[in-house]
Amino acid sequence: MRWEFRTPSAPKTKAKERFCCATASATCGSIAFVRIDDDDDALPPLVGKKEEVKEEVKEEEEEEIMSKEDVMKFINECYDEKSSLFAGAPGHDGHLLYTLSAIQIFVLYECVQEQLSEERAKKICTAISKLQSKEDGSFAGDEWGEVDTRFSYCAFSALSLLAHGMGEECFLDDGLEALKIGGSDDEKKEDNQDKNRSKALGIMRKIVDVDKGCEFIMKCRNFDGGFGSTPGGESHAGQIFVCVGALQICNQLDLLYTADDDEEEENDKLAWWLAERQVKVGGLNGRPEKLPDVCYSWWVLSSLAALKKKHWIDLDKLKAFILRCQDDISGGISDRPDDEPDVYHTFFGIAGLSLMKHEGLEEIDPIYALPVRSVRKIGIESDWY
Repeated sequence: MRWEFRTPSAPKTKAKERFCCATASATCGSIAFVRIDDDDDALPPLVGKKEEVKEEVKEEEEEEIMSKEDVMKFINECYDEKSSLFAGAPGHDGHLLYTLSAIQIFVLYECVQEQLSEERAKKICTAISKLQSKEDGSFAGDEWGEVDTRFSYCAFSALSLLAHGMGEECFLDDGLEALKIGGSDDEKKEDNQDKNRSKALGIMRKIVDVDKGCEFIMKCRNFDGGFGSTPGGESHAGQIFVCVGALQICNQLDLLYTADDDEEEENDKLAWWLAERQVKVGGLNGRPEKLPDVCYSWWVLSSLAALKKKHWIDLDKLKAFILRCQDDISGGISDRPDDEPDVYHTFFGIAGLSLMKHEGLEEIDPIYALPVRSVRKIGIESDWY
């Protein structure tokens, strides 16, 4: 018996054209392993037949595989000195989206401090702070000013990963000496989880206005309990993920529960909206009256996981839907059965299966979209998984 990682056959494009999918494919490689039993043609439902597996492995061996060094070299070439953010490709403008992707990949490869100098890490933090509006707490994605709750999540997630990954010492000479924990009886009673979270959040508060940022997110909440990209924007499962994730990172998820205890239905409105995204075939959609799509196996289920309401949907039917979207010949997962697979949907399909504890997969963190073992190595321990 042996274990091998399976990915869909990727188009033969240059490495420098693949950065937009780098985080997805790297995370897939970190959480997805498939058992292959040489004495049995029956494989777990996440792959095709043994002969197809062997043939694809043989073909993949003939293709060039990017080493860690090549990946790191390319990502660092994408750093934009002008904006102090990472871009989607060398020579492009820096953006919050790609900055978070770069940091996530460093966390995956366990090389945050190796790849980011203290000077560059601080420049990134300063750049992120400049993208926050002092008026309403929103974040723009880059210097051109587009505002979206996606960018709020990117900012808070990037800062949290940097605070944990770089370590407190990186930020002490910037007036953060008071963050050292120890002294009072209450502080000594905190466990490591609370200490690490408190330190990271303290660092984040020195860089951006966390409270105002969360206030903006709450302004994007709608009457149906969901969230849009901006105030008044239509509720969408993807936007709900970023809003719930951002609030959780900032330890302000309790803002969702403002009603009195006897108004439980009001407090659960968001969870109900998410649960109602499941359609008859078992898959999930992103908005009412839309077709199911494998990607929402992540956007919806991760939010329900953060709210501790995964059991509100039929997990067995969802799992069956994802597995039906596989390509048994070339590998990978598509948006719907019989469509063409791609890295994007393969990641979200595997991530959704991981949230449902599918056999052979490592656990994925529903907030940071990274393997649990990866975030634990930088000190992130929480109860949402």
